[in-house]
Amino acid sequence: MTVIMNQQPSQPKDEARDALYREAHQRFLAHQRSPALAMALSFLLTGAGQLYNGAYLRGLVLAALYVAGATAAVRYGYPVLLWIPFWIWGMEDARRGARRGNRTLLDHLAAEIAAHKSQA
Repeated sequence: MTVIMNQQPSQPKDEARDALYREAHQRFLAHQRSPALAMALSFLLTGAGQLYNGAYLRGLVLAALYVAGATAAVRYGYPVLLWIPFWIWGMEDARRGARRGNRTLLDHLAAEIAAHKSQA
């Protein structure tokens, strides 16, 4: 029985395929975004989580809306509850944006691997 267990597999390993998977994994680790970090950044500064995710225009618009709402609340005496929803929505949007970006990155990497397999 130990003779069977010590035998090499009948099919040689595909080193190119293994290298491709390792490269895709490294690219994912390098480019992924943390949903928790995106949410925490938006907690500290509205729009910062969107900027972290790469949604620059969305982050700047959200920050501008938050600042406009906070300014109006202070200047005109509006209740704070009018601009807090922008802050809360910004945190949730940053979290979802990071998850959405990670899924898109995984889909892109999977498509590259599939294209490589079809060429081989």
